[in-house]
Amino acid sequence: MKRHRRLYGAWYRNDLARRLREFGYELTPTMVGGLPSFEIADWSRDWLEAFSTRRQDILDYIADTGRAYTTANAQAAALATRGAKQEPVQNELIKLWRQRAESRGLVLGSTRDRRKTSKTQSEMIFPSKEKRLSPLEAVWQAMQHLEERQSLFCRSDLLAAALGRDLGRHTHEELDAAIDRMQQDDHLVATTSGDFTTRATLRAERAVIATLQTERAEQLANVQDVITDLNTTSLTDGQKDAVRTILCSHNQVVGVQGFAGTGKTRMLKEVVRLAGDRPVIGLAPSSAAARVLSLETGISTTTLQWVLARYGF
Repeated sequence: MKRHRRLYGAWYRNDLARRLREFGYELTPTMVGGLPSFEIADWSRDWLEAFSTRRQDILDYIADTGRAYTTANAQAAALATRGAKQEPVQNELIKLWRQRAESRGLVLGSTRDRRKTSKTQSEMIFPSKEKRLSPLEAVWQAMQHLEERQSLFCRSDLLAAALGRDLGRHTHEELDAAIDRMQQDDHLVATTSGDFTTRATLRAERAVIATLQTERAEQLANVQDVITDLNTTSLTDGQKDAVRTILCSHNQVVGVQGFAGTGKTRMLKEVVRLAGDRPVIGLAPSSAAARVLSLETGISTTTLQWVLARYGF
């Protein structure tokens, strides 16, 4: 369950959105915690806060204790403000909610009247110009979103991303069938590990490999000088190999894979030092990553997207 928690969350939000749409409500896409979500269209902040009393308790606690709002502090506040479970029975809760709604003009009459009126109001505010994605389009957009960030992804992550593309419009089964169709058409390629990659990713990787094999470049430093200098450092053998490969290879592109905690930053500092007068420019996938790389290595770093936009790639 922990491994597929993103899928379960997406499934729940999709089912909730579908039921709200059946009642005639229009939904506005939003992001919550980095995940696709929604709010009821034209639902005021006052109405939202009226039914979010626990959140207000958490915000008040954080403000009273002078803390910054972070995920960790919000979790701590939730524990600190949580009292013993003494939930009223269902009928009492419904009565309480109805009174709270009526005080803000939310209850329009019978369930049938509310459904009809809500739908009529929604259609007046949001005429049916909304573009609806087909299941294939939802999966295609989800695939493109994932392949921009990782070369491999599992089916459950793809399904969770697809469920979030047009909440409440498609069933789990429809999107599953669309994924199978994408695989049959070779847009999605199953790997031996059971994960997916994409045809575009494979094409890009083959192009990189072809470049590595055919295009040559001058060495950035003398091999013997680099070896002699590295022997005076405290770098591990793996770090020394990486520095030597970067500076002494004839390849225009060199790939170095370093797991967490293996000293990639320390290795890059040595690359910069031994590069001498040669300029070293850092590129990172995000602004936050660029700041970290710049601070920890001293390399002038910007985002890859900035370079692509700046030079028209």
